[in-house]
Amino acid sequence: MSKPTREEMVGKLEQIVNDSYGVDGFHLNGDIASWDELEVPAILQAIREALEENQIMRELLWVNHGCPSSAMYGDDGKMDCNACVFDFKNGDMKVFAERRATKNMKRYQEYLKKGASR
Repeated sequence: MSKPTREEMVGKLEQIVNDSYGVDGFHLNGDIASWDELEVPAILQAIREALEENQIMRELLWVNHGCPSSAMYGDDGKMDCNACVFDFKNGDMKVFAERRATKNMKRYQEYLKKGASR
């Protein structure tokens, strides 16, 4: 079974909120704390907006990350780069950042070697 996407996880939380009233046992007096009182709907909305912004940034990075368009694959809603061997739609961006930093450091070291050999 594959790991659920962030959107699917938020959807599951929204389903819980829609199918129930709140949290029993939250208040010491025994009252149920409603989802609205806990601001859960507003929090879920903020998460949805952050996920939308994240998707926009992933698309921008995929299109502008520097590899030739011939290496990029976007059919079926994918955002893959065969040169980077990375999935920009669902991949761990920390992994991409580490790979990019390593690649840039190698380029810089090669530049320094060329300059020192002159």
